[in-house]
Parts: sequence; structure tokens; C-alpha cells
Amino acid sequence: MSFDQHIDVVIGQQRHPLPGDAPSGVPWPPVAVVVPAYNEVGSLPELVERVDAECSRITSRYEILVVDDGSTDGTGERLAELGQRFPSLRRIEFLRNYGKSAALAAGFHRARGAAVI
Repeated sequence: MSFDQHIDVVIGQQRHPLPGDAPSGVPWPPVAVVVPAYNEVGSLPELVERVDAECSRITSRYEILVVDDGSTDGTGERLAELGQRFPSLRRIEFLRNYGKSAALAAGFHRARGAAVI
């Protein structure tokens, strides 16, 4: 199984653009921040707000990609809510907990930034 196929299995979906993917021909943002999250519903608002504030000081084009590693506390729902306030926020949701390494690998694989943090 290739890396792409493995990530698609982990994500639990067929290969297609993530919500917020840019249409063809639109340049990718220069900076992407990848954040693994597992049962972080309480800390996500402050985290996303702070990362967004810092990134906006550097550039107007960036993405924050949070990988929900199978959370059971409402992290996915909170990310959906935060996505309404922060247009730079994208998310990947695992169907179950695969661990921090798998979450980071998926995030690095799907990040669009020229520089990934």
C-alpha cells in the first residue's frame, strides 16, 4: 500500500480535496502550520486564535491544518465551529486514534504551504 493510499484509509475517505482546498491555478499559501489534536476541545479556541494571530503578522496567506486524531470529546465539532471564524483553518479527522506520528504524517502530506511548521 502506498503512502497516499494509507493516508486515505486513515482519513477514512477517498482521495479528494479537503474542505478549503484552493481551486486549480490558485497559488498555495507560503506557510502552513500542522497541529495534531486528540481530545483538545477545551484548548482549541485559544490555540487556533493564537496561531492565526501569529501567522497573520507574517503573511496574509497561510493555513492552519488541525488533524483530529480520533477524538471523542467533541474536538471535530469544535473545529467545524472554529472554521466559521477562521477561514485559514482546515481539518483532517481520523475515524479512530492512530497516534501523534500518524496525525503529523497526514498533516504534512496534506499541507499546502511552501513551508510547513
